Amino acid sequence: MVMKVLMTLFLFALGVNAASLDDLGYTTTGGKVIITDCDEAATGELVIPQTIEGNPVTSIGEQAFGNCFSLTNITIPDSIVSIGNQTFESCYSLTNITLPDGLTSIGRAAFAECTSLTNITIPDSVTSIGFGCFTGSPITNLEIPSRFSLALTYLGISPELSYQKLMEFTASNGETTADETLEAFSQNLDVLNENDQFIGEQLTTLGQNDISIGEQMTILGENDQSISEQMATLSQNDETIMTEINAMKAQLQTLVAAVAQKDAEIAEKDAEIAELKQGGEGQTLEQVLEQVQDARLGSVILNPDAEGNMTLKLEIEESSDLSVWENNGESVEVELSLTEGKKFLRFALK
Repeated sequence: MVMKVLMTLFLFALGVNAASLDDLGYTTTGGKVIITDCDEAATGELVIPQTIEGNPVTSIGEQAFGNCFSLTNITIPDSIVSIGNQTFESCYSLTNITLPDGLTSIGRAAFAECTSLTNITIPDSVTSIGFGCFTGSPITNLEIPSRFSLALTYLGISPELSYQKLMEFTASNGETTADETLEAFSQNLDVLNENDQFIGEQLTTLGQNDISIGEQMTILGENDQSISEQMATLSQNDETIMTEINAMKAQLQTLVAAVAQKDAEIAEKDAEIAELKQGGEGQTLEQVLEQVQDARLGSVILNPDAEGNMTLKLEIEESSDLSVWENNGESVEVELSLTEGKKFLRFALK
């Protein structure tokens, strides 16, 4: 059962316009508290308590602070280990948020559309960050574990900052051979390609297959190969190191550009889906029928004549090797007519 915290104690000395515990809702399960919602009218600063009624606060639930437009500063206690999907989405006034060192997972779009948030530090304890975590937020100063350096664009970080963090990561770990680095990048790129395929499936089904891309991002975080181990072979390749590093930088630039292009393609698909959701406004009947036909694999739309009649004819072909087909002279022909009040017929091969 969701309960509103019925207490008048304010958190520390947050000021006249500070949000308080009265603004929070929560559930308690197994002696652990999950923050489930916050009054959208809450303003100013908020410090989430470490315990409520003697129980530790361990999680912040999905969309708990969504649309809290007037919160400016949020401090999360060390007891929190997980932040859910879209937890702080559209907190437009949020300029600062403090994440605890014990935090391990951040959900999909958790800080999306926080349009005043420019700085954030992700602690080293975090192993999973959901897709689009910072989409629409103007992050310019980012501290994040190196395991996520190859997937920043997928987290919603701008291509420019993503490239900058990749360069910093490469420089901070010294020089390595091209073959070893390409192998590491290839493994991470395979994960990104899997995410691309998954996103395409979600767009096709209009979100019905709601599988968290954040789960796939966990694979990327766990696939953190130690570059320091690869550096052991550098002494054998002193004469070619600079050439190889320049080649790696060029490949990194190509990778960042490719990821940015994927983002643009996804945005284009989103626009197409939005138009279809509005009922195909501005499209001809033939275009709408074509979309209906494409959406049902193996089906064909039949258009009747003015009298509501149509002829369905199937010609039979045969082949001995599946590459060359010949008409055997046989066919199946059926005369069809619409029942009153109907406009179209469709058949599907089963």
